[in-house]
Amino acid sequence: MPQNPRGPFVPVYPIAARPPAPHVQAAVGAVQAKPAGAPRPAAPHVQAAVGRGMAAGAAPRPVQPKPAAVPPSPAPHVARAMAAAQARFGGGGLPSGPPARSLPLPPPPVPPPARAAVQPKAPDWSPVVQCGKQKSKQNTNTKRVAVKKFSNNNNNKVTKKRHQRFVKFREEVRNSKGPLGHKRYPTAYGAFNRKRQSNLQGPHTMAHIATSAALAVGRKGGIPLKNLMNSAIVPRPRQVNRLARKKLREQNRFDKLKSRVKKFVKEYQDLYTKGLAGDKIAIEKLIEKNPHATYAWDKGKVSSQEIKGKGERRTHAIDDFEKFNKTGSFDNLRTVDMTSGSSRGSEHRYRQLMGLAYGKEDFSEDSGSEESDSDIDLD
Repeated sequence: MPQNPRGPFVPVYPIAARPPAPHVQAAVGAVQAKPAGAPRPAAPHVQAAVGRGMAAGAAPRPVQPKPAAVPPSPAPHVARAMAAAQARFGGGGLPSGPPARSLPLPPPPVPPPARAAVQPKAPDWSPVVQCGKQKSKQNTNTKRVAVKKFSNNNNNKVTKKRHQRFVKFREEVRNSKGPLGHKRYPTAYGAFNRKRQSNLQGPHTMAHIATSAALAVGRKGGIPLKNLMNSAIVPRPRQVNRLARKKLREQNRFDKLKSRVKKFVKEYQDLYTKGLAGDKIAIEKLIEKNPHATYAWDKGKVSSQEIKGKGERRTHAIDDFEKFNKTGSFDNLRTVDMTSGSSRGSEHRYRQLMGLAYGKEDFSEDSGSEESDSDIDLD
């Protein structure tokens, strides 16, 4: 193998010899095969004319021979190709040895460095502490997570960016004018205590304006009303059925109001079915029809102090949300009445509605039973 003159031990490869083009070879062969000075025969029509003259007895005219023809010179590009072929191959033959010129082989490709195997990190299941700090098991640095005080499970976490958005939404509702969009609908107090077909509301555990303000903030934040199904805000029909029977039996009023209980639960069940299908009006009716929305509906007796209004102002409602979020106490709240006939269900309902105003999205609760809501014992 020839060596590269630039340095030893560098492999080179020979360049394959290329023969002349076919048209060049044909031109060269034609020129070489034609003899020099050979006379060109007469044309056919001339030979025919000479034959006719000889048949008529005319003496043939001697034909003067033409001077020897000079072979035509090849075209310039053919001449150049012939000269190059003769200089390269020594008379037109194929090359017998390696050419004088050679090029070095390209260097072999360098493989990329091998990457170290990345070990997947195990997920961190450490709980979020109440103060807003969270320590990772794999990172000793402390990172802050915006967690509201109403949080009691991981579904209630609100990120810092979402928290800032809902601060803006609450201020927009606080400074808004006109109705907030949530109407007054029949309640459990009116269903079990009205003497005629009237729209009796009864004493609310949470002012209507506070419920409307929470729903308005959630609407601005894009939280669908369907998320409130199966929660303390909109409990399941079988839970409402059991609560109504239990409370009225404790007050010895169930036998007297049994027909009303059946009608109330049946209406609630029909609205709940529509709510699961996405009917917003049905869900708003269920919010008001929830027995935890009012108190004393099982007793049927309230004082004028309990039935009076609770400060129907949206500014008071937003202020109470912020105050309860800081203190966690129902004391000194102008839109809440949890002192006369409150229950754990009513308090839980208020916490979830306040969570709606703070950006919480998941309100569904595990009822702990697979009992169907479409098959309820109404007897």
